Amino acid sequence: MVVVMEGVTANPDMVPDSACEWLSPWHEPYTRPSEEPVPYQLRIYHQEVRAGSVVQVCIVGPKLALKGFMMQGHSVDDGEVIGSWIVQYNSSLSQTKDCQHTDDTVTHTNSDDKQWVPLYWQAPTNYQGMVIFKTAVVANYSTYWTDITSSPFKVSLNQ
Repeated sequence: MVVVMEGVTANPDMVPDSACEWLSPWHEPYTRPSEEPVPYQLRIYHQEVRAGSVVQVCIVGPKLALKGFMMQGHSVDDGEVIGSWIVQYNSSLSQTKDCQHTDDTVTHTNSDDKQWVPLYWQAPTNYQGMVIFKTAVVANYSTYWTDITSSPFKVSLNQ
């Protein structure tokens, strides 16, 4: 038996613009996020940072490797996407995407298995308030989790 599939696209090394609004992969055929417990953790190593400083956040999958991800920093107060991502430290694992602002979203560069992904986010220089990271993580083409949220942390003008 031969199966021909037309119009199916894979994005192992890029995320389509349509993913920005929902922070979700748009794999065809469109599937729903997994309802199983999330096997990944978002680790942040600071509870308070100064405006303009760089924050390291890591996606860790100790039991299940991930193939893709997409992450943004959000203001807890109004939900706006804030800050920018820096990829110079790990350009083989991540690349930025402009969803609402320049470099406001970070995503994978390939679909290789990853157990640990270090990411670097720069807080806005004029922002003061609480921030969370929101991410979607893809385990394989049809299994993914969305709305994974980090613990909140504080960005202050003076520290």
